[in-house]
Amino acid sequence: MLLTPAIAFLFKSFVCSALMLGYYWLFLRNRRMHVYNRIYLLAATVLSILIPLLHFEWHAPSQQVPAAFKLLQVLPGNGTEQEVAQASSWLAYKDLIALGAYTLVSLFILGTLVARVAWVYRLKHKSITTKMQGFHFVYTQNSRAPFSFLNNLFWRGDIDIQSHAGRLILQHELAHIRQGHTWDKLFMQLTVALCWLNPCYWIIQKELSLVHEFLADENAITDNNTEAFAHMLLQTHYGNKFPDIIHPFFYSSTKRRLIMLNQLKHTGYLSMRKLMVLPVIAASVLLFSFKVNSEKVTRANKTIVLALDAGHGGADDGALGAKGLKEKDLTLKIANRILQLGAAYNVKVITIRSQDQDLNPEERVTRANNNAADMLVSVHVNSKDAESKFDGFDIMVEKRSSHYEQSKVLGSAIAAQLRTMQIQSRLLDKGIHVLRNADMPAVLIECGYMDNTADITRIDNDEQLDQLCRNILSGLVAYQNTITK
Repeated sequence: MLLTPAIAFLFKSFVCSALMLGYYWLFLRNRRMHVYNRIYLLAATVLSILIPLLHFEWHAPSQQVPAAFKLLQVLPGNGTEQEVAQASSWLAYKDLIALGAYTLVSLFILGTLVARVAWVYRLKHKSITTKMQGFHFVYTQNSRAPFSFLNNLFWRGDIDIQSHAGRLILQHELAHIRQGHTWDKLFMQLTVALCWLNPCYWIIQKELSLVHEFLADENAITDNNTEAFAHMLLQTHYGNKFPDIIHPFFYSSTKRRLIMLNQLKHTGYLSMRKLMVLPVIAASVLLFSFKVNSEKVTRANKTIVLALDAGHGGADDGALGAKGLKEKDLTLKIANRILQLGAAYNVKVITIRSQDQDLNPEERVTRANNNAADMLVSVHVNSKDAESKFDGFDIMVEKRSSHYEQSKVLGSAIAAQLRTMQIQSRLLDKGIHVLRNADMPAVLIECGYMDNTADITRIDNDEQLDQLCRNILSGLVAYQNTITK
């Protein structure tokens, strides 16, 4: 479960980047629109990371008849919540091993990048450097030169800078510097390091590097003499190893560079090719960021003011679960989702705790009473009870409350809705300060157990959490619509 959100993100990011790369391959690759292609490849990378993180919802509520419910018997509850010792399981270890392996590969790629940058600066440090207008001219005997990195131009001593070929190479490398191509390469290297499982990023990185070369070649040929430039490329001796954060002149894909040099200046259907990216982006957003929610919703016949208390918080972690799970974090997640969904049910939610903060029971009940709430719901997650064989949700009420009878009805209405999710629920009488002193019907819901994988998954999974919160809200509405008939 620890890796589920990360795996989902990587998969969505892969599909999104594959769609955008496919569009590039069909309509943009090997077309003489290099500035647009550079921007597109960078934007495709950024969007394929951002789109899976975005979340848009469109609600299409439809009215339904409130579910009937019967008044549950209140069972005696004794004892208090206990902390669960952090459980370890083979599944948890496998998650940690997988996460560790992924991190090691990322660190290796990042380490390689740092080593390459260090190599460049070591070479600069031991070479003769002259500060020129807008760049540093580094004179070296290294066989890998000429190349550029950021605002540094490394030049090999055996190349005559005054010759025709030398001037072409100089203009080419200056184009890399002036157009900031190194920043693109560093960005792609970091992206590949963090998302190395995605093959599309490796391909985009390679394509972007070639687009840089096309742009620099175009800039170097100021007299339209592409034949001389092509001849110079073919006469050049090139090797097969290079630090790929720099822009080496002699170590590029020569064939594609020659094709670009001899391609017609204008690409056909240029505007259409550019505009076709819009449906690709729209499709990606619809697939991964947009959700149409057609849940059947029963709205309260009058606005419900709900005081919603996320249990524990601050220094009080509540019950602890496997892999560092804390009850205070889970209850806040449930409360925040109920807050987001409440308006669709005509429920105005007032959160007692909207962040990780310390609140004692007196402060919690005071906030509920001061807001003239119609009902109070306190959300918790149960601790392990070795003596109990019950596997479900406990809904607590307080016999000493002045609203005890209404609280029983409220708890029964919520339990009836939870049964539609195949969740067993029982009503327990338990001495709880917040319930006893509330000036309105009040219940405390134990949303499963910290050591129950199914219960934790229900909170961790967005779709299941939505369903849980909607059923709780439907229970509140069923109660309200029953007592106001």
